[in-house]
Amino acid sequence: MRLIRWLALSALAVLVVGFVILFMPSKSGRTPSISDSLTKAFVSLLPKRDQADWLISEAGKKLAEGSDKENVRLLKEAAQLDPSNRRVWWKLCEGYQLTKELDLAVSACKWNIEIDHSGLSYNSLGLVYLAKKDYLQASNAFDAAAKDSQDPGIHKNLVWALVGSRQYQKAISAAQRMVEVSATDPADLGAAYQMLGTIYLKLGQREKAEESFDKLRKVDPKWVYKTCEMTTDNEADLHLTCHN
Repeated sequence: MRLIRWLALSALAVLVVGFVILFMPSKSGRTPSISDSLTKAFVSLLPKRDQADWLISEAGKKLAEGSDKENVRLLKEAAQLDPSNRRVWWKLCEGYQLTKELDLAVSACKWNIEIDHSGLSYNSLGLVYLAKKDYLQASNAFDAAAKDSQDPGIHKNLVWALVGSRQYQKAISAAQRMVEVSATDPADLGAAYQMLGTIYLKLGQREKAEESFDKLRKVDPKWVYKTCEMTTDNEADLHLTCHN
């Protein structure tokens, strides 16, 4: 009897909330459809974790539509409902980068690390610091990400950050490690030798640089350049260029 009463009350609550939402215009002035209203009413009765997961899913749809700000808005709602959700913070970390709110992105990434101490979490933080042109902080984050990682991309990020922060000796070690983890992928291996040779040139170690470039030519016979250099532009962005 109690179960039947509870189900009846729940159904009534869904209908009441649904009709209330139905006649409330959205921020854009559009009146939601009956299906939208009933969906939101149903979701409001779910546990907070499920509500947050639904909001994260809706945010993904907005992101696919190119609505970066709406994506962030929905993710913020999800974070308020379920602060310990493993998915929401790394998505906010990414979302804030798309809206150019980099300080908020750093905070979101740090929250994500508190929940998930994985290398990917530290890599996400490093990418935000790269976007901020804070190469020293980026190198610290990527160093943590690369410790137990076999992903050449993460090691490449570390090399870039170390070069950007002028830690050239550490950059050599990081590039050598990138060579090791790239052994089975010719494209990544070639990039590793290219970066290693370029750093050696930066330090005036021409013989070691040429050894690296020779190994690169064996990996990629189409690579015919004689020298490479890393430069920064007026916006402090790093560039690697090669020429004869």
